[in-house]
Amino acid sequence: MEIEELIVCGWDEVFIYNMKAIKGGLPTIVWCWRAKDCASLPEHMKSLFGTTDDCKPIDNGEKILITASSTGVAIVDKKSKEVSFYARVSNAHSAEVLPDNRIVVASSVKSEGHKILVFNRDKSDEVIISEELSHAHGVLWDEKRNCLWALGYTELRKYQLQDWKSDSPKLNCDQIFQLPSQGGHDLLALPDSEKLIITIEKGAFIFDRDTEDFSTYEPLANQVNVKAITFHPESKQMAYVQAEGDNWWAENIHFENPDFLIHVPGEHFYKIRWNCR
Repeated sequence: MEIEELIVCGWDEVFIYNMKAIKGGLPTIVWCWRAKDCASLPEHMKSLFGTTDDCKPIDNGEKILITASSTGVAIVDKKSKEVSFYARVSNAHSAEVLPDNRIVVASSVKSEGHKILVFNRDKSDEVIISEELSHAHGVLWDEKRNCLWALGYTELRKYQLQDWKSDSPKLNCDQIFQLPSQGGHDLLALPDSEKLIITIEKGAFIFDRDTEDFSTYEPLANQVNVKAITFHPESKQMAYVQAEGDNWWAENIHFENPDFLIHVPGEHFYKIRWNCR
């Protein structure tokens, strides 16, 4: 199946572009979700999605795992737009599905942050694991290695799952890798590769999971404040969002190979993810 959907977030709305349907020079928005319009989200949670900052497709693209720096986390069904899980997480910056129906969330910077938190998907807002990690910004499940990668301000950590089938599961950090430069932000796997891509305050790095070495990711080597990067799983085309001016958001989404730009004045782009079904 051809992958054509680009999931976008950054303000109080998460939406999907159909990259094959162009109208007025822009891709067509084919889906959108706002917390304030969601009847299945508790009323006390609706104000917590004012600044969405990640929007990962999960469950074969049938659901979207949303985080917001304004304290919200939710799993939204793409078809019904209903919420099946929600949580309050201080400055939630990214989340990931773990084995056995669990969710891990990176909680960054604020007084209650600097940690990664684990929840059961069927028990909203109940933390079962809390692990300290300064400026936690990214989490990524590695199915091949059966481990969790977590990105902080100056380090990349590798966690093993312990007692995972029990009622008292644990995360065991067995390796810590110091980043070549500070400001770890986005973390993702390069499709069909053993490599991870990490964006930082200036530039981006590749981390080879086999050799455990860092190298510069040359296409973004001179770019500052790249908030999100994503690769099309088939064409391998790279797209990214770079904060503009003094803002944490952007009005532009950049694409390379082939090169083009999505520009929407007044928009607040932050994270972008291909819907890899």
